Amino acid sequence: MRLRAVEREFGDQLRIRWRTFLLYPEEGERYMSAEVARAWQGAQEEEPEAPFARWPAGRALPRSSLPAQEAAKAALRQGEDALWRLHPLLFKAYFARSADISDEETLLALAAEAGLDVPRLRQDLASGECARETLEEHETAFERYGVSGVPTVIVDGGFPLLGALPLEMYRRAIERALASG
Repeated sequence: MRLRAVEREFGDQLRIRWRTFLLYPEEGERYMSAEVARAWQGAQEEEPEAPFARWPAGRALPRSSLPAQEAAKAALRQGEDALWRLHPLLFKAYFARSADISDEETLLALAAEAGLDVPRLRQDLASGECARETLEEHETAFERYGVSGVPTVIVDGGFPLLGALPLEMYRRAIERALASG
């Protein structure tokens, strides 16, 4: 959300390319831990306009982050605008409504809410190509840049900026890259 604002601020000088990184690539039962709750609190402080609500106690978190990332990849096949319409809905569903964004029906409902071509999205998901691309990007992020969490921003192939950082840090990194490029 904030990075879209920075993109508008820098105009034609900046283009944000979304890439996949899976927090939970393998399926498994997960619950809200104190560590995750602290991370969410920190993210809320840096992203005050974003809705964060503590996941209900005893309720399992999504079983994997792969399905939501595949859906985002499928949305991207319908254009960058389609991705940027779906992305905040995924975010709100997970962080504000405690929705299971690893559930296919939830993902398809969010895609419809975003105005996407749902039959096409379903077909792209069924092809397996979105899963393959998602896993390849995840491996590249880890192996090439050492990404270990989200958000991670890499300015012009340089060093990664890890975590939900103040906007000013992103601005400085972008300005430095523009000055040297």
